[in-house]
Amino acid sequence: MPLTKLWLEDNAISVSKGIELVRALATSAPQLQLLDLSGNPICGVEPAVDGGRDDFSVGCIEALCTLLRGGDDAAGGACRLSELRLVDVALCGRAKDGNGSYQSQCISVLVELLGSGECSLRELDIAGCAMREEEATLFG
Repeated sequence: MPLTKLWLEDNAISVSKGIELVRALATSAPQLQLLDLSGNPICGVEPAVDGGRDDFSVGCIEALCTLLRGGDDAAGGACRLSELRLVDVALCGRAKDGNGSYQSQCISVLVELLGSGECSLRELDIAGCAMREEEATLFG
C-alpha cells in the first residue's frame, strides 16, 4: 500500500535533513498527498529556548517547490501532493518567540510556484509564519 499521508511535525528536522527528506520522498513516495513539516526548523531558525539558531535558508522550501513542480527530483513526473502544512517553520525568518530577522524569500518562492499553475497543491497551511501584509497580498 503506497504512502499517501506523512505527518512529521515537531521532529527537529533541519534545513539539510528537510532537503534530504523531500528528495527521498520524490522517489520513494510518489503517491504522497499530504505532508506536514510543521514545527520543524526547516528554514534554519529555531526558538531561543531550542538553541536559538538563526541560519535562515530557503533551501528546503526550494526543494519542496521542485517536488511540487514534478521537477528534477521527482521520479515519474507529476507530483500528487495536494496538501502541505508548514505551520511555525520560521518561513519568514522569525521563530515563534521572535528569534531571527524578517526574510521574505520563502514567501516569494511559494508565490511564484502557486502562480505558475505547475503543481497539484490545493491546501497550503503557513500559519504562524509572521508574514507581513505586503507579502500576504501576493497570495491573492
